[in-house]
Amino acid sequence: MSDLKWVAILILTGGWLLTGCQDIQEETADIQPNTGQELDRSAFSPLPQIDVIEVASSGEIKNLNRFQTFLDRVNEQEPDHIQLIQFTSEGNPIFRDVQFDGSEFKSIVNSSRDSYGSGGVSELACSGISKSESDERIDYQLEGCENKKVVELLVIWK
Repeated sequence: MSDLKWVAILILTGGWLLTGCQDIQEETADIQPNTGQELDRSAFSPLPQIDVIEVASSGEIKNLNRFQTFLDRVNEQEPDHIQLIQFTSEGNPIFRDVQFDGSEFKSIVNSSRDSYGSGGVSELACSGISKSESDERIDYQLEGCENKKVVELLVIWK
């Protein structure tokens, strides 16, 4: 094969690889939190990694200590903002932003990347958070929500 054909093949292959890598970066950009989100900004702009709690479908929780810090701040009526990313058994992320302004909670759920879910975004205001404990698990829920809903926030398996 001539040198010109090899150069053409290398250029096409390199361009193809670069295009593929760019697509991967764009797809994962909204999953990888970065700095820069303030408490009142709209949800789903990535938060710093330190403010993100990931819940695997197996029940394993990464960054659980940040959730405890959030609860401590709520008890002190200090504003705070966390994001929970819960992964389905298929590996699809469901994002939940939880903002506390010092007196009220705002929960925004984005399930648009869950191929088997509702695929939408919903927002709910709630007045409190509760904890219930059994031998197997600890449940945290938002309560006093619009339409008298109780929203499951996090389950910690013992």
